[in-house]
Amino acid sequence: MTIDINLLATIFGLYIFIKIYISFMQIGFISQKMNESPIILSTDNFIRAGQYSIMKERSSILETVVEYSVFLFWIIFGFDFLSKNLSSDIFSQTIFVFAFFTINAITTLPFEFYNKFIIDKKFGFNNSTYRLFLIDKIKAFMIYSIVGTVLIYSLLYFIINVTNWWLFSAIAISMLIILINILYPVFIPFFNKLYPLENSELKDSIENILKSTGFKSGGIFVIDASKRDGRLNAFFGGLGSSKTVVLYDTLIAKLTNSEIVSVIGHELGHFKNSDNYKNIFMITFFINLFFISANFLNLSYKNSGEFLVILSIYFSLALFFVSPILSFVYRKNEFNADKFGAKISGTPLFLSEALKKLITENRSFPISHPIYRFFYETHPTVSERLEHLNFTK
Repeated sequence: MTIDINLLATIFGLYIFIKIYISFMQIGFISQKMNESPIILSTDNFIRAGQYSIMKERSSILETVVEYSVFLFWIIFGFDFLSKNLSSDIFSQTIFVFAFFTINAITTLPFEFYNKFIIDKKFGFNNSTYRLFLIDKIKAFMIYSIVGTVLIYSLLYFIINVTNWWLFSAIAISMLIILINILYPVFIPFFNKLYPLENSELKDSIENILKSTGFKSGGIFVIDASKRDGRLNAFFGGLGSSKTVVLYDTLIAKLTNSEIVSVIGHELGHFKNSDNYKNIFMITFFINLFFISANFLNLSYKNSGEFLVILSIYFSLALFFVSPILSFVYRKNEFNADKFGAKISGTPLFLSEALKKLITENRSFPISHPIYRFFYETHPTVSERLEHLNFTK
C-alpha cells in the first residue's frame, strides 16, 4: 500500500508522548497542591480527591502505553494477517474493520475493570457487581455490533462504489450522531431503570422553571444510577420532542431541592443557549472537514477495509489535536449555563453549594494543571466557576 506507515507511526508516537507527558504534569501538579492549603474542600476531602485523581492518571498512563503497543501490533503484524486471511469483497472487508475495532475495545477492558473494581471501589464509588459489569458489556457489544456493522458496511460501500465517497461518508456519520442524540433516551432502559420523579414539591419546582423557559420535555425521571456508581449527576436526554429531564437517584439523595433546581437551571442554560445544537454542529463540521481533507490524501487502498481502518486512526489523532478548541468552547458554554442557573434560582448561593457538594461526592480535585485543562477538561474547574459566580473559596 502507498500509505506512509512511517509518517503514521511518527504522528501516533507524538500523540502518545503528549498524552503521557500531560498525565505526568497533572500528577506532579496535584501532588504539589495536596501539600498546600486545601481549596474549597475540607482537608481530608481535598487529599482524598487528589489521591483519586493521581491513581486514575497512573492507570491512564499504563493504558496509553498499551494503546501504543496495540498500534504497533497492527502496523507490524495485524493488518497483513487479516488482509491475507480475508478476501477483498465488501462482506470480508466489513469483518476486517469490525475485527479491528473489536480487538482494540477488548484491550481496554482490563483497564475498565481495574478502574471500576479497584480504584472506584477503594474510593467508595463502585456499587456494581462482576455479573452486572459483564451484562452491561454484552448489551453494549450487541448494540455496537448492529450499529457498527451497518455503519462500517455503508462506509465501505461509499469508498468502493461512489466517486464522492468522502461526502457521503461525512453525511452518514453526521446523521448517525444526530440520530443517537435523538434516540438516546430510548437506549437508557437497556442499562438502567427510569421512573417518574415522585417528590411532588421538587417536581413542581422543576416544572415551573421548565415552563418559564419554554422547555417542553417528555417528562422528569429518576435513573437508578446508584446500583452501579455513587457519583452525582443530572442531564437532559434527547433532542426536539424527545427531550427528557433525568436526575440521578444519588443526586436526589445528596442535594437539597433548591440545589437540584439550580442544577436543572444550569442544564436549562444550555438549552436556552442552544449549546447542544452548537456542539453537534461543531462535531459534524469537524467530521466533514476531515473527510474533505482525506479526499486529498495519497491513499490507494480505497477498495479495502485497511483504508477505512487507517482513516479511523488518522481521525482519532486529528480529534485529539483539535480537542483543545472543542474544550475551550465547552468551558465557555458552562460559564454561561452557570450564569443562567444562578439567575433562574434567584441567587448564586444554591448553585455554588451544589457545585461544592458535587466535587466532594465525586472526588473531583478542584484545580488542574493548565496543559491538562487545555486538552481534556470540557468544564471549568470549580474554583473558576465559583469565582465566576462571585463566590470565593
